[in-house]
Amino acid sequence: MPRPRKYNNTDLLNKSMILFWEKGYSNTSIKDLEKALNITAPSIYHAYGSKESLFLKTIDHYLIQVVEQRINQYLKSTSTPIENIKSFFLSVIEQTKPDDVRVGCLLTNTATELGVSIPEASRKIQQGLDMIKSAFHHELVRANENQPVRTDDKLEEIASTLLMSYQGLLVLSRLDYSSDVLKQSTLSMLNKLEL
Repeated sequence: MPRPRKYNNTDLLNKSMILFWEKGYSNTSIKDLEKALNITAPSIYHAYGSKESLFLKTIDHYLIQVVEQRINQYLKSTSTPIENIKSFFLSVIEQTKPDDVRVGCLLTNTATELGVSIPEASRKIQQGLDMIKSAFHHELVRANENQPVRTDDKLEEIASTLLMSYQGLLVLSRLDYSSDVLKQSTLSMLNKLEL
């Protein structure tokens, strides 16, 4: 009897993350997953149960490897809170190259593709968006400590506005907008919020 193959779960999740990110959930077939992960369909089902279960684990992986990492890199930096927020936004534009495949954000892409049709995916997307909004709010509170001019309700409102603007930027970054247009619009939006 042949010994079962051992797989590196992190490697499989990285590969499935890229595939789902580029193609979306509905456009990714089991055959696509077999090819990308270099394992057979029965092995995928044995390891993850279903395509949907693999997708949900992939979203969890994305939350840690991409969302949390970006928050730590940009919104928990030693720069000023306002510079951190600007850097977080501008990093999207800097990573958008004219000749690259523009994939945007797995959370945003999934939300627009699936809505609430897979409730657990929707819950995980909300978790990721809450992570980003909370990080924005934290930086706004830090900025407000030196010059307390805003109430916490106002800071919460600004954090929500930042989250919506960030998601809009991620959608537009997938289209054929120039980096200059995206940067100018982003800085204009941040200035209007008096950041």
